[in-house]
Amino acid sequence: GPSSDEPGELVLTHESLDFGDVPVNTWKIKEFGAENLGPGSVELLSATIFEGDDSQWSIEREGSDLLAAGEFIIFSLSFEPTIRGDQSARLQLRTDQVSDPTLYIDLFANAAASLDDTDGDGFAPSDGDCNDDDADIHPDAEELCNGIDDDCSGSLPEEEEDRDYDGLRYCE
Repeated sequence: GPSSDEPGELVLTHESLDFGDVPVNTWKIKEFGAENLGPGSVELLSATIFEGDDSQWSIEREGSDLLAAGEFIIFSLSFEPTIRGDQSARLQLRTDQVSDPTLYIDLFANAAASLDDTDGDGFAPSDGDCNDDDADIHPDAEELCNGIDDDCSGSLPEEEEDRDYDGLRYCE
């Protein structure tokens, strides 16, 4: 049989994890595993998130830090975005393995528009509200002669523009 001097070999179930779209102020959890396929044991020294915003990414694990031959450990990664946009990070697992002591998993997510309607106008940013701090600005709002995109269409009507730069809009 194998001697206890033989090394373990920790193998991960994923090299990368893509969380897809995750709305701001919500969260998504993905799990991955690591299995010791070697004849000896492997000790997990640390699991840390780096090359990313560690206030938005977190990791938890259950089980022993020492994995005997054939043992498996499950990790839970959580992404909780606070700002919109593409986000990435890298997870580093340090072990006492002689060959490949450090293993990595690349993490990706898109922090999507919030589902929260903070101004109470019935529209969240995910519904197209372009200013969720002002209840008068939302996709169903009436376009007023104020130089502001009140209906979140992405543009001002021609009559709201000041084409001759005299300080007055055509609608005024």
